[in-house]
Amino acid sequence: MELKWQRAGFVILVALVTLGALIGVQLTWKKFVLEQPVSVKLAAVQGVSKVIMGSDSNIEVKLQAVPNLKETCRQLQEAAGNSRLILTDNRSPALQALLEKVRFNVEEALVQGDFTSMEKGIDAAAQGAKLDRYAVYMDSDYIYLQFQQGDKYLYQVFPRPQGKNLISTGG
Repeated sequence: MELKWQRAGFVILVALVTLGALIGVQLTWKKFVLEQPVSVKLAAVQGVSKVIMGSDSNIEVKLQAVPNLKETCRQLQEAAGNSRLILTDNRSPALQALLEKVRFNVEEALVQGDFTSMEKGIDAAAQGAKLDRYAVYMDSDYIYLQFQQGDKYLYQVFPRPQGKNLISTGG
């Protein structure tokens, strides 16, 4: 009877060691074959200061001041594939307040399709805020807002209804 318990203990031990080895191989594979190349590609995009690989295919990308948010996002999406990008910037309360002011223009344009009025409203608000630089870009997937005042900058990406919706933004 004692020999049966020894065999059962040995089989359980072998199963646990095998399971541990398989989990270790999977984690190593994920880190060095899947995540690291994506992280390296993202870090190579001009304006990226930090990349944090998250869970559930989410990747946080800390951006510096970039000349063209739309082009930077395009390069980031190429590098990230189907992963969801969460962009972080260096926003100030004044830039955040400006964003809240122009958000109505953007949301209205997304619903009604009047992008010319959206751009005029954003231009007026940005000029009133005395920004050093601002830009509004648009493609088939997103509307991109870019505000800069001194060393502070804000990036906001609004997904269009028919767009991919793989980019989100936050301070």
